[in-house]
Amino acid sequence: MGHQKIGLLLIIIPVISICLYGYLLFFTNYWILVSKITLFTIVAVVLGILIWIGISMIEASNKVPLEQIKSEIEKEIFGGEEE
Repeated sequence: MGHQKIGLLLIIIPVISICLYGYLLFFTNYWILVSKITLFTIVAVVLGILIWIGISMIEASNKVPLEQIKSEIEKEIFGGEEE
């Protein structure tokens, strides 16, 4: 029953938000402010995703390969002998 209530909220809140956004954009004098906020949000999200991709690429290049870790563990366990 809890999932159904959350699902209903996930339908109702976006529909109300879209209606409010459309009203503010087309039927009030706040359309310039709404447009600026929308554009800023879109640009910030796209640039944030690019930052996230960049950080992921930097972190991925510093990771040690799995085979190297495996061989180091085997050396520790077996005293330098490989199976």
